[in-house]
Amino acid sequence: MNAADLLVALRREANDRAYIRRLEILDRGSVLLKARLFVSPDLFVQIYRNDRFDTTNLSLIHNRQRIYGRDYLGGVWHRHSNRSAANRLLKFCSRIDNYIAR
Repeated sequence: MNAADLLVALRREANDRAYIRRLEILDRGSVLLKARLFVSPDLFVQIYRNDRFDTTNLSLIHNRQRIYGRDYLGGVWHRHSNRSAANRLLKFCSRIDNYIAR
């Protein structure tokens, strides 16, 4: 998915999912996109896409710390996490369930 198509998809997802409070576009160019999908002020997914280098980065940020990440580099997806990320990810999922239930 290129940067332009990704922006369209992010806008659709932000509109269709009640737990996403807002979409913030941080940077946008002809071949790149940097955006955030906010669940709460301290919990968001940061998305970066660069068509020129065919890279995509997704990071789950909580309290200014990346607790989970996925990167697409060289045609392969990679996962990044830290030791306590599993607990924080479970808390994140619990918070998402609470937002959906509203």
